[in-house]
Amino acid sequence: MKITSNNKSQIYSLIVYLIFIIIFEIPIGVQISLAENTLSNKNKIAVLFIAHGEVATIDEAMVSVRFWDGTTLQPSSNTLNIPHEMQGTFLSAYYEEIATAFSYMKSDLNNNGIKHELALFPAGDVPPFFTFSNFKNMMEKEYKLLGGSPHNYIWQTHVDNLKLDMPSLILDKYLAYLDADPLIGNVIGKICHDLQYEKIVVVPLFLANDSTHMQEIKKSIPDWIKRAGNCNKLAWAPTFFDNPELRKMHVSAVIEMINQMHAQLPANTKTEDIGVISVMHGDPFEELAIGARAIPGEIYSNLHSIEMAFSNEIQARLPFTTVLAYNEFRDPSIETAITNLELQGKKHIIVVPGIFPTLAIHTMWDIANKAIGRPVQANEGVVTNLRPSGARVWYTARGYGDSVHGSELLRASMKYSVYLGLKN
Repeated sequence: MKITSNNKSQIYSLIVYLIFIIIFEIPIGVQISLAENTLSNKNKIAVLFIAHGEVATIDEAMVSVRFWDGTTLQPSSNTLNIPHEMQGTFLSAYYEEIATAFSYMKSDLNNNGIKHELALFPAGDVPPFFTFSNFKNMMEKEYKLLGGSPHNYIWQTHVDNLKLDMPSLILDKYLAYLDADPLIGNVIGKICHDLQYEKIVVVPLFLANDSTHMQEIKKSIPDWIKRAGNCNKLAWAPTFFDNPELRKMHVSAVIEMINQMHAQLPANTKTEDIGVISVMHGDPFEELAIGARAIPGEIYSNLHSIEMAFSNEIQARLPFTTVLAYNEFRDPSIETAITNLELQGKKHIIVVPGIFPTLAIHTMWDIANKAIGRPVQANEGVVTNLRPSGARVWYTARGYGDSVHGSELLRASMKYSVYLGLKN
């Protein structure tokens, strides 16, 4: 083959790319498939990252949400007594999601023989304290004291700084959120209407492949593509726990964060005096057993089993006593896990947001209050609280992808997810 300047450019790009996949230990089957693509014709592909998202300010939560085609969020269940002016807002959607989860915790709170009734007790199975008014007041308090949430900004920064250089492909990056602006439907509308792409590669920034969130995403994206038109092929990257290499990167990022927090402890601290609590989100729904038939109307999720497996992998790589706790909907709670480690004689207890890649209201408010008794701001770093028992709790509101090395691992996993999606 005659080597032209164009050939040289392609070969150079191929060499650089092969170095990348060797560094990140991409399996040989993926290497071969992607290497073949590098010398093919140019293709234009939209890479759509999807994160959970949360409103940056409380005001954003109270504005009616509209999609590109003029439709709005579906009204929440009229059994929850949400005021008319709040229907179709993020706040009403958040409230209904949590109320639904509560209705699964006690299953039949009002003992009328009907499970999971989405109405406040005694009419249904949602605890009587969880009214929309109480939820709204709680959210307003959290956002006021914290000054807002940097969650979406952090995800946008990760996406903006992610370099997706692949020979012979034009990869345009997009970011959408399940529960915040820009919503999935609006970004799909932009992709399909404004620009022509050969394919959309969806990269879900989630842990479990069959959680309620992923079920919603997998259902909504084909629907939005059908409504928007002008989009042909759709490919999916795996969720974080669905691929062994991705899983390894995320576990490594959590371990790195724990090691950084461990470095803050007094120099003479003994290993046997340290306890670690890996905090998972928590999910009240059960996984549908293999071969079992789903009951119509029931909600199923594999998040619980995935969180346990993820926590087990973290535990296996640490020399300290490491336990699992949940932020909500499951036992043991964070408070119970701390007490149990105190009873074991642990003098230093590291509480790490094990499933949370970035700062969020959950890490700054919910987990922080349960771990050290107060909210923790984004810029505080590692904070401590001395317990009456004499044990000291160590905590950071930062996610495992918020440190320098953690962000490198997170972005490496995002990049690898893209290439796995391109292969599909």
